[in-house]
Amino acid sequence: MIGAMNRAVSLASVALAAAAAAACAPPPDPPSPVRVSVARFFADEDYPAEAIRRDEQGIVEFELDVGKDGRVRRCTVTASSGSPLLDSTTCRLVTQRARFEPRTDADGRPMRARYVSRLTWRIPDQPEG
Repeated sequence: MIGAMNRAVSLASVALAAAAAAACAPPPDPPSPVRVSVARFFADEDYPAEAIRRDEQGIVEFELDVGKDGRVRRCTVTASSGSPLLDSTTCRLVTQRARFEPRTDADGRPMRARYVSRLTWRIPDQPEG
């Protein structure tokens, strides 16, 4: 009888430990990132004046974590343009402006998603003066 009780207590302990681990586990990572274009969220007027003065140009590659509501939760530069100002401006503006149609799971429920993109910063043509 005592042996059976010990096994029952052991099984209950294992079940409780598994339930506790599942409750504390971070949410699963979103599916593999999808490549998207974000150029429509940017205009020539967004080019930082300081970057123009320094003649800074380049390509910023980045990854976006997007919530179930389609809003950008985090932007991470994965390959720098070589200009910290252009890199930070990219993430700041895409986080403020970009909205995505939420991805859905098999049951049609919105889910988190990851997107990858790149933005080319080229100094806009200056009017002749």
